[in-house]
Amino acid sequence: MPDGPTLVHPQPAPPARERAHLPDELLQRLRKIRWIHTLQPAEQALLAYFTGTLNHPDQVTTSLERLERATGFAPDDLRPALDYLADETGEITMHRGMPPGPVAAKDLPVHARFRISIDWDTVAEDRICVVRGD
Repeated sequence: MPDGPTLVHPQPAPPARERAHLPDELLQRLRKIRWIHTLQPAEQALLAYFTGTLNHPDQVTTSLERLERATGFAPDDLRPALDYLADETGEITMHRGMPPGPVAAKDLPVHARFRISIDWDTVAEDRICVVRGD
């Protein structure tokens, strides 16, 4: 028997998601909320660019490269935000080619030009707008 105290290493506790037995529906909702919060900064930057810099255009012809320069977000951050605005909220549609066909941002090369159409009625209907008075 060794002299001095004996160190015992306990087994690490399993992650909270394995200990808490939450219903699948709640777990799905929590995953979706987490996903939306990761997209939100890029999404907000895109909408700020469309409203502030471009003054509410109906359509924008652009590329992920251009959007990166305009928003400061990398294409890998912009792709899911654009697809969310198109697929989940319906606030934009994206087209590419001649004749124009629908495209998903996840399928776009960084330099490829594409057109974004913005449905401002849907944007206004689903978002809270804060106007600062001077």
